[in-house]
Amino acid sequence: VLLHLPEGGGAPSQSPLSPLVRGVQQLLIGPAEGASPDDGAPLALAVLDLTPLCPDPAAAAAALDAEGASAALTKSIGKPVARALEKLTAGVSDVTLVAAGGCAQLAVKLLRAGDLEHGIKAGALSRLLLLQPRLPAACVNRHLSGAAAAPGGAATTLANTLATSRLDTPRLDAVFESEEALSRRLPVLRGACPSGRAAVAPKEGAAQLLARFGSSRWDAAAGEGGGAGG
Repeated sequence: VLLHLPEGGGAPSQSPLSPLVRGVQQLLIGPAEGASPDDGAPLALAVLDLTPLCPDPAAAAAALDAEGASAALTKSIGKPVARALEKLTAGVSDVTLVAAGGCAQLAVKLLRAGDLEHGIKAGALSRLLLLQPRLPAACVNRHLSGAAAAPGGAATTLANTLATSRLDTPRLDAVFESEEALSRRLPVLRGACPSGRAAVAPKEGAAQLLARFGSSRWDAAAGEGGGAGG
C-alpha cells in the first residue's frame, strides 16, 4: 500500500504519481537477477491517493508536519487514512506500507494507532518501506524518541507501542537522500524496527531512484549507504 500525497508548490505538467509507482513496483515486485517473477511477488500494489484530503500541493508539507507533530490521528488526514487502511488490510497478510517524503510521518503515526482505533488490521503488516523520508524534529520527539510527551500523559515511543499493540513489529527498509539524513534518522527508526536495510540515493527523481534501487541492485546499494542488517 503506497501512501501518496505530493508536496511542493506549482502545478507540475505531469503527476509525480506515475514515475513513483513505477519505482515502487520495481523495489517491491521486480525479481532479482535469475529469480522467477513469481518469487515473493506481491499480489497487488494499492495506491492510497491522499490528494482529496489536501488538494493544494503547496500546503501538503505543512499538513503532514502538523499530523506528525500531533499526538493523535487528526480528523483532516490521519483518521480518514486509518479508516481506509482498515478496509484495505482486512483479511490480508504480508502487507508492505510505502511512504515517501513527509508521508513517512503519517506512516509512523499509523503504526502507533491504538488497538481501539481504526487502522491497519492485526497480523496484516510485515514491512515498512520509507523512500527519502522527511521526519522533522517535532515528529521524531513526539513519536520516536519519547522526548515530547502527549498532553496530559507520559512520553511514549513507537517502540513502546509496538511492544504491546495488535501489530507485529514490521521490517523497516529505508532509502535516504544523503548519508547525513541516514545517520540522523536511521538510529531512532531502528529503535522501533530493528530489522531491515538502509541505503542512500540523492534527490534526483524517481527514474534515477529506480535505476539505483531496483530490487536486483538493492543488496549492493545497501552496502553503499551503511545498510542495517536484517
